[in-house]
Amino acid sequence: MKRDWNLLHILLAHFETESIGEFIQDMDKTDRWTEGQYFSDYLKSDTDKRRGIVYGHLELLVDGGYVQGIELRLDDKGYSCGLFHPRLTNEGHDLLQAMRSDNLWGKVKKLASEKGVELSIQSLKYLIPFAYKQIFD
Repeated sequence: MKRDWNLLHILLAHFETESIGEFIQDMDKTDRWTEGQYFSDYLKSDTDKRRGIVYGHLELLVDGGYVQGIELRLDDKGYSCGLFHPRLTNEGHDLLQAMRSDNLWGKVKKLASEKGVELSIQSLKYLIPFAYKQIFD
């Protein structure tokens, strides 16, 4: 699975609006995945692949400490998901705000490129504060 920053942004926004349960329930309806946007074209035709990618991205957010209250399991029947008052953590709110700011998100991506590092969940923890510092200096 390739990490899709647009999908991570969408998932964080659904946690923020407390609609992640509805998103997961309706993830097969591509017109409901974003606010006015469609998900990547290559995922529209394969429901199992689409579900696996969404759940994989949810795992990235859990593992990165950006969301809480969601439990994901993978077995021979596929993924299952339990929600227990799902919410963004403080870091999740910060990441979502950074992604919404064209100026800040642009600086984060530029810094990653200049420093020769992959834009990753871990690198964001260092790049976002550095990008803020550049904006305010």
